[in-house]
Amino acid sequence: MRVLITAAFGKEGMRILEKYMEIVYEPWLKTRRVLSDNDFIRRIREENFDAIIVEVDFVGKRVFESCDLKFVGVCRNEVRNVAVDAATKKGVPVFYTPGRNADAVADLTIGLIIALLRKICLADRMLRVEKVVVGGFDDFLDTYERLRGFELGGKTVGIVGFGRIGYRVAKRLVPFGTRILVYDPYVGDGDERLREVGAKKVDFETLLRESDIVTVHCAVTPETLYMFKEEQFRRMKRTAYFINMASGAVVKEDALIKALREGWIAGAAVDVSAREPIDSRNPLLEFDNVIVTPHIGGSTHEVIDRQAKILAEDIERFIRGERPKFVVNPEVLEKGQA
Repeated sequence: MRVLITAAFGKEGMRILEKYMEIVYEPWLKTRRVLSDNDFIRRIREENFDAIIVEVDFVGKRVFESCDLKFVGVCRNEVRNVAVDAATKKGVPVFYTPGRNADAVADLTIGLIIALLRKICLADRMLRVEKVVVGGFDDFLDTYERLRGFELGGKTVGIVGFGRIGYRVAKRLVPFGTRILVYDPYVGDGDERLREVGAKKVDFETLLRESDIVTVHCAVTPETLYMFKEEQFRRMKRTAYFINMASGAVVKEDALIKALREGWIAGAAVDVSAREPIDSRNPLLEFDNVIVTPHIGGSTHEVIDRQAKILAEDIERFIRGERPKFVVNPEVLEKGQA
């Protein structure tokens, strides 16, 4: 069996797969290429690949209609870049890696919250860009007062979306002594995770009204699309901070910019934006009370290792005739089509 891997793939996952197949490793981070359907069809046919493992490439239905693949692996939390219906019709299982970057995103979330509260980025920017020179005691006092921040302990943090990432954010908040509110209509009142972190499930309006920090970790669905508009920002405390680690699609960016300009909220941190990569002319970059990162929530070395291990272990189960854990179209296994 031969497999083409264009995803970033860790060594442990590679060692597992090497026991069963010949690997051609061409990670997109090094080739700087995203393959098209035509690219995949040509290479699968000419180089006799039996399977492909991707991360950012889009695999359309023509690939499945034109080629006989034994499986497709996707190093992502959700499979949005593969024509799953076409794969299912052809009897091709599609493996994926849920939770691969949950810890990484949760870590960055806590980092951004603290950086906002303590004005860490502003302090660094003042010294590097504004070239602050303290010529006397008054200058020192002005700088000291401008950078006076808040402690995280005792704050109320509202988590929108209590999946893998939201739950991990809550776990990291516990030692700080925060009050944790959760809004997620798919989480039951008796969910054990709520009890574990001492969180209280509330409705969306209550979360907006009572939170000192609102951090967003929900999936993009018809219900969450642009769920944060002017109305929602107006309902938050004027002293509250807004964190978006989910998607630019859950926030009306113009509304967030207006909320910041008019002082409806105290500040924001975003790792995602309406247009990515974020343009250096984006108005969000004009605010001293805003931190912007270029969608790096899952950009850690550990994520590459983790996604490879999750995927390789599942593919190994499949090859051994065991039940895989993370198949987006398990019906192909149930029908014996794979």
